[in-house]
Parts: sequence; structure tokens; C-alpha cells
Amino acid sequence: MKQRRQRRLRPVGSIVLSLVMALAVSCSGDDADAGPDAGQAEREAEPVVGRLGTSVGRVQPKERARAVRQVTDTVDAWLVAAYLDGDYPREPEDFADALPGFTPNARKQAWRDRDLTTNADIGTRIDAVTPVDTRIVVDVLGTRGKPAAATARFRLRFRTEGELERRVRVGGSVRLVRGKDGEWRIFSYDVAKGVQR
Repeated sequence: MKQRRQRRLRPVGSIVLSLVMALAVSCSGDDADAGPDAGQAEREAEPVVGRLGTSVGRVQPKERARAVRQVTDTVDAWLVAAYLDGDYPREPEDFADALPGFTPNARKQAWRDRDLTTNADIGTRIDAVTPVDTRIVVDVLGTRGKPAAATARFRLRFRTEGELERRVRVGGSVRLVRGKDGEWRIFSYDVAKGVQR
């Protein structure tokens, strides 16, 4: 029996980023058990390496590669904090720090949507989380040779243990802007979350 819960959100924020988005991701990977220790998520052995999707506008190759790395790190930090790390069982309010890398307005919206943007909806019913795989593809928009904005399309798959033993898939896209300090921040998101036996 399969359960699927999906919700699409309208982007928040005032910046509009329109990039070509075409990604077909195959569901590959081994779902063999690898038990985590004492409720802590066991991270994948290799760090997540993002892939360049589409590049629009003038961007120097070195700057583009750096942007892909930095955007990947920002998105992965959120995915780890929101879905993989931390002690379980865990109350919904304990996910307050699970949204790093968001702008203040986007963080407020994402907190209201915490059942979707974190594991707040299932945290009290699981004892552990085991990551299966993470995929991130980054589209870059540049001006004057520098990256200015980006869209990251992602897929995260993990398994839960405890009262709720499920396979969970989170996917969608986030839009990011590069601040004057050089940091990339998420200002908008479109997330779908599926839970199945």
C-alpha cells in the first residue's frame, strides 16, 4: 500500500528567476539497510556534488563552477538539517533550527510549512533516519561575468525507522540569490514530499 503526500507552493519573495528547467532523474540506488547509531542520521560516505544544469547570461567558467559548489552546499545544509540530522523521536518545535540558508521572509514561510520543509510531521514517530541518496542540479543566471541568482533542483531519498518505517522522497526546486556578502540564500521554494511503505 502506497501513500503519497504532495503539495506545491507558490514562490515567496519578490525576485523572479526564470531559467530553463528540464531534469529527468532516474530512481537509482541501493536501498539495503545500513543502521544508524542511536537515532543519528548516517550521512553518505561521499559529500554531495552538485551538477550544472543551465547557464544563462555571461558567467566566467571559474565563477560558474564556484557558484554551483556554493549553491549545492547551501541546499544540502538545509536538507541535512531538515530531514537527516538530529535526535529522534523529536517534537515539531525542535525543528526551529532546521532551515539554514533561507532569507528571513522565506524562513518564516518555510516554518509555517514545516510539515513539508522538515520532518516535523513525522519526527515524533521515528527513531532514526538513514539517507539513501541526494541529487542537486544547479541552473545559474549571471550578469557581467558573475553569477547573480540560481535555481537548484533537488531530490532527497531516505528511510525511517521506529513506529513509522517508511521510504521518503523529497524533491522540487529552490531559488537563491547571491548577496553582497557573497553568500547564497534561499528566497523561494517549491517542494513535494512523498511517503510510502
